[in-house]
Amino acid sequence: MGSSRDTAWRLFPVIGPAIFAIFCGEALAIGPDNYGYTATATTFAFEDLTEPGITATGILDFGNDVAVAIPIGFPFTFYGKTYTSLYVSSNGLITFGNADVDPVPVDLTTSGPQNNLPSIAVLWHDWTFQYLGSDEAYYSTLGPAGNRRLIVQWNFAISFTGRGSDTVTFEAKLFEGSNNIEFHYYDATVETDPKVSNGKNATVGIRDTGGQTSTRNLQWSFNQAVISDGLAIQFAAPVFEIWSIQHLGNGHTLLQCVGEPNVANTIQVSTDLINFNFLASVVADSLGNFPYEDMNAGSLPPRRFYRLSLQ
Repeated sequence: MGSSRDTAWRLFPVIGPAIFAIFCGEALAIGPDNYGYTATATTFAFEDLTEPGITATGILDFGNDVAVAIPIGFPFTFYGKTYTSLYVSSNGLITFGNADVDPVPVDLTTSGPQNNLPSIAVLWHDWTFQYLGSDEAYYSTLGPAGNRRLIVQWNFAISFTGRGSDTVTFEAKLFEGSNNIEFHYYDATVETDPKVSNGKNATVGIRDTGGQTSTRNLQWSFNQAVISDGLAIQFAAPVFEIWSIQHLGNGHTLLQCVGEPNVANTIQVSTDLINFNFLASVVADSLGNFPYEDMNAGSLPPRRFYRLSLQ
């Protein structure tokens, strides 16, 4: 369930944020949104949880417009809040804090789901596991501690609103540490009904509570047939870092930071890497970038360590 804003710290530099790019009408990269998430097409690496040797738990069997809570297996931060469990809907939707079984996908840039929950729309559509030929959803947390990933797989789901019985199979992966999210589409094609095939009549993206007004949403597609078999999308969580430290001639130290866009980010300082104290709170720009000049650096012990919080 949700906790207060993440208070993890980062101490090492990273590259700058991604940019928005379009090529031949297809998105190669989108973002950042107002929190700092970016999305790009990535390498397809579908991990089939129904394969022998993989221990997975089946859920939502025979279900239609239903959702269940499952453990993540590790703390996962999504839009600044940390969770240890989430809800999986039969409709290709993951939510945090409560369930959402709404079968009607919405445009995340202009509307919110009925329950206004933080949401991961993997392939949000009116899917069902009730019909003959469908299977169920599965989940499993794989990998060693510190490098785990939760996989949720919708296996042989059938469109409740479409015609025919052709199925789709797709999965979401949530990664420990990086808090990145990936979607992998093994079979997104509904051969018997192009009106619900390949992302048509579906939403693909992520959003925070109230994301349509705060612009904390990153939508890959809405009601567009752009989700092909073998497609993989990575939603990269923002990295909060001090990426440059410059010692100025006047004894001051200039920090170049990247944090949460458009809000105040907290900088702390320490002389022993153990006891950190509040130093400043600085509002970042729309990309999360901001400088800070420590004017007391020259008058205090020379070994000064800085860190940037997510709040």
